Amino acid sequence: MKKIIVLGALGAAIVVLAFASIAAAQSDPDQSSSDQATPAQDTVTVNIEDDAFDPATNSIAPGTTVTWVNNEEEPHTVTADNGLFDSGRLDPGASYSVWFDGSGTGAYHCTPHPYMTGSLVVGEGS
Repeated sequence: MKKIIVLGALGAAIVVLAFASIAAAQSDPDQSSSDQATPAQDTVTVNIEDDAFDPATNSIAPGTTVTWVNNEEEPHTVTADNGLFDSGRLDPGASYSVWFDGSGTGAYHCTPHPYMTGSLVVGEGS
């Protein structure tokens, strides 16, 4: 069972995947906190630099927001291998955030640069 709720082109999307027990809500970082349904949580930053995600692998606790920041001079994407989230084009200096809950493992990549890969393990955060 997959449930998707979309609120506006740059709004929030909530995705629940029963198979992996991972839920993710992506949010527009420019929205005010009153516009977001995401509870208070931890935040982890993944830098996009040197044609890589740094760190490439993260173990996070449920309820963590992961923010990818493009520190390069060319656009990149953050695209889940299973299709649950996709940042679209992230221009230099742009960021993209996803809130994760539940547990499971998910891999992601940069669409224009498929050699750029990363993964998240949700539910085993430190």
